[in-house]
Amino acid sequence: MTEKLLYIMRGPAASGKTWLALSIEGATICSADKYFTHDEKYQFDPASIGEAHRVCRAKVVEAMAAGLTPIVVDNTNVTRRDLQPYLWLAQAHQYRVVIREPRWSPELQVNGRWNIEFLLQQNEQRRLKTGKFVPPEVIERHCQKWESIDAPPPVADNVFVTSDLHCGHRNILHYSNRPFGSIEEHDRVLIENWNNMVGSTDIIYCLGDLSLSGSGHAKWVIQQLKGRIHLIEGNHDRGSYAHRNLFEWWGPMKEVKIADHTTILCHFSMRTWNRMHHGTWHLYGHSHGSLPEDNTGLSADIGVDAVAMRLSGIPIGQKVLPGTTKPEHYRPMRASEVAALMETKSKLLVDHHNDATT
Repeated sequence: MTEKLLYIMRGPAASGKTWLALSIEGATICSADKYFTHDEKYQFDPASIGEAHRVCRAKVVEAMAAGLTPIVVDNTNVTRRDLQPYLWLAQAHQYRVVIREPRWSPELQVNGRWNIEFLLQQNEQRRLKTGKFVPPEVIERHCQKWESIDAPPPVADNVFVTSDLHCGHRNILHYSNRPFGSIEEHDRVLIENWNNMVGSTDIIYCLGDLSLSGSGHAKWVIQQLKGRIHLIEGNHDRGSYAHRNLFEWWGPMKEVKIADHTTILCHFSMRTWNRMHHGTWHLYGHSHGSLPEDNTGLSADIGVDAVAMRLSGIPIGQKVLPGTTKPEHYRPMRASEVAALMETKSKLLVDHHNDATT
């Protein structure tokens, strides 16, 4: 089986990253610079840099979903934070990350630091030859903010999210056409799916409706599950309420970090949420995959039905027919999978708030 590779280029503007990217045979190259290239002319707009990188990440997601290899991210990637979205994507799609930096001239760096004067000369030569020009202050900022990275920083993919298991709820089998012959088989497989992914010290946020059964069965379910469980209360958690002490946390809503991203957790889907206009995420359950996927907002249904639908190629919002999903697909999502899903979406402004609003 061919190893899937993600090459991440690093270096200030005008350092020769694109030459290096083009030298990788058969590569699919994704670059924010392409956003600023129209009719073979490069016109850099600092105000659009955020959107340019969003489009670049979306191209990477598209290439990874198609299983293409190698994939090259041809951006400056000056800091560890710049790399982070691609590391999460690589984790979700099982790509090995290779970091490359230009080393074509000894003048590129002096005493371990980027040679700003040399880079500015290269920038001017490139302008005369191709018309491509990056403002000098941008190159200087790249050099000033530069963080040395010898190897890909590790990604601790030990946070999970899930919702709406409905253990003990016989009617859920036909309400949602779940592929199980009995509720006993259903509960056993969903618990196995959970425990096959989640370790005893991992954190898992369950966004409600863990068990629709009496207090005794609910306690049994909770005790079978691995991980430090934070339960965001749903509308069917009465059986679990008596056993709140078995959870790491219990409450109606929570703001957390998922894949280093501020995320609002609630059992129910919300139209707006805290700092939505600044790009925070919102994860919810309750709807069992019946709400159409909204790619114009950074929110997602992460319940087990929605996860099974995505893994089976069924559009979210479409009715699930009997026999079209697999038992092993009713499982939690990793933080890296959430990050990959969110890269297919864009920030949406729905009221008076905007990027300038605090």
